[in-house]
Amino acid sequence: MSFYALFAQYEDKASADSTSFTADTLEITSPEEFFADTLAAEDTSKIPKQIDTLYLLNQKPFFEYSSFIDRRTFLKIDYRYAADYFKPFSLYFLKDQGFIGQPNEVLFYGSGFNSVSFFEDGNFNSNRQHNSFDLNLIQSEDIDSVEIVPLPRGFLLGPFNNFVSINILTRDFIPREPYSRVKYYEGPYGEAMVDGYFNSFIMKKLIVTADVTNRKVDQRYYNSSFSIWQAKVKLKYLADKTFNIAGSYSFVNYEAGLNGGVNVDSIVRVGLNVNEVMYDVLSAPVYSLTEIKNVKQHHFGVRLISNPSDIYSLDANLYYKFFLDEISNEDNVQRESVKEKSKIFGASIKQSFNYDFFRVAVNGDIDHSLNQNAADMTDDYSETSFDVTNASASAVLDMHIEDSSFIPSVFFKYSLQKNSFLSELVSAQGIGADISVNISRDINFYTGYSTFDLTSINRRANSFELGMNLRYDSFSSNVRLFRKSGSFVPEPLSNRGMSTYPSRKFVEQSLWGAGTGISLKLWKILLEVQSHYFFSTESSDDVLFGMPKLKFLGGLYFADNLFDSNLDLKAGFLFTYTGKQKYLFSESVFNGSSKSILNIDESFKIDFTLAGEIQKTAIVYFTWENLLDSKYFVTPYYPMPERTIRFGLAWELSN
Repeated sequence: MSFYALFAQYEDKASADSTSFTADTLEITSPEEFFADTLAAEDTSKIPKQIDTLYLLNQKPFFEYSSFIDRRTFLKIDYRYAADYFKPFSLYFLKDQGFIGQPNEVLFYGSGFNSVSFFEDGNFNSNRQHNSFDLNLIQSEDIDSVEIVPLPRGFLLGPFNNFVSINILTRDFIPREPYSRVKYYEGPYGEAMVDGYFNSFIMKKLIVTADVTNRKVDQRYYNSSFSIWQAKVKLKYLADKTFNIAGSYSFVNYEAGLNGGVNVDSIVRVGLNVNEVMYDVLSAPVYSLTEIKNVKQHHFGVRLISNPSDIYSLDANLYYKFFLDEISNEDNVQRESVKEKSKIFGASIKQSFNYDFFRVAVNGDIDHSLNQNAADMTDDYSETSFDVTNASASAVLDMHIEDSSFIPSVFFKYSLQKNSFLSELVSAQGIGADISVNISRDINFYTGYSTFDLTSINRRANSFELGMNLRYDSFSSNVRLFRKSGSFVPEPLSNRGMSTYPSRKFVEQSLWGAGTGISLKLWKILLEVQSHYFFSTESSDDVLFGMPKLKFLGGLYFADNLFDSNLDLKAGFLFTYTGKQKYLFSESVFNGSSKSILNIDESFKIDFTLAGEIQKTAIVYFTWENLLDSKYFVTPYYPMPERTIRFGLAWELSN
């Protein structure tokens, strides 16, 4: 099934005949089908809700109008880590730093660091101090689907009023027998990944799930090695048909070299040709030979899901999160270390009420973080401690009219923040409305508008989106038009590139954008295209610093079931085009000033990818990246890998 421009249709348990505006990937007829693990040894999507008096209550997505990318989709694309799962979404852009494991910035609707809220199973997972998140820290093989909340509703969720909200939904299913899955891949420069997943009953109503992952790569350029260990354990008790309770623990230990990219200034100063030197892995100078980033995380959670009736449902969470981020830099001259530690205690609750054609969803969350920042240098030591309490509540009222063919909605949010540095509470609020029109199962329209306070500054923001989904036989497409104001532009990057935490200077700006996805299958040939175009209504394009106006991704594949349907094959060529970009740079030698505008030329590459699923049990992967060995970079100055080959295997085992 194509991973572009297909439409997810989420059906609420309280109304079996409801329809909804959808997303990009998979037709869904019930919550059980949506959340069934689609690669279990047996077809778990057909497991009935009641199995020997066992009832599995899954977490629901935030909204039925959201865009969904399901597991069957991203298992057939070329992915290294969780950020790659969003490739099928047309308004997505990855500011790729080339070196594997780097804390890349991921943009949705033109919003990135300090403007996107990331959730895991509905729990806010972003760094509280920086309002950002590194998707390397999510275990990719534990993901069941991803939810991209419509832009007008993005501010509703979590403690911060961000433009965009992303929800990562993990695997949750009843195993008929002990189930395990192993994935392994390897590539050049010692790149490798191994993941082991296990799911089984240990008592009649108690399921244990465990997932352990290790990813690593050796040094390509100086100080570019990377390693991460991740582990997660979950116990879920299926009490009865009205409620389930689960406890979980996850661990992350991450280390990556932050070389800051190629030091182009030093190449220019000695009179060498930049293009000849910067792509030479042995001789190219980098900004830092010793700067290392270390991250440790411990997350504990308890979750209660209850559906006591068709009218009411409840999803409540208690959690404790520990974050430790450290950037160290030690050489023969000096030693520097910056540590940031956070301990977060919190709770969140989601409730829904259904009566006749009215539906009300109420979300609330509160957390208290204890933060400690310390800087340790050769002859100086300083430490800052502060507490922050965040609380928010939001409500959405939907009216399902004409058998859910017409669904108008209104929504509201109010949030509070108390910082020990401040003497008073800081409040923020927002309001909005949207409409979903479902002409048929194959034609859907959505439009919405919201206005809200940005949490980080005392400034109002607005969001608007208009979308259409169309599907006919083997053709499908989606189109999105959006506008957001109250945007921000980056402060100038230092000559150390993206080595340090991102900082942003807020200014009033408006950004318009359009995205489209097309999928067409003729015979056994599959064409998939997605692209976006951004433009600003301001006299200056400052809002577009750090991202291209135009991005294009097109794939031409052979897709068919072969050998009596024993091999589900998708193989072909993927063309990626990234348009021109502008960056603000400091300490640049190009014009002799401390701040300058750096113009980045467009870049493109062609990859060959193959994914073949054998008897719905094993998947073989093969990727030949950068076939033409193009020399380019997306984020200055981080060279993309040269022509390389990567291959892997995922194998499912039962009993």
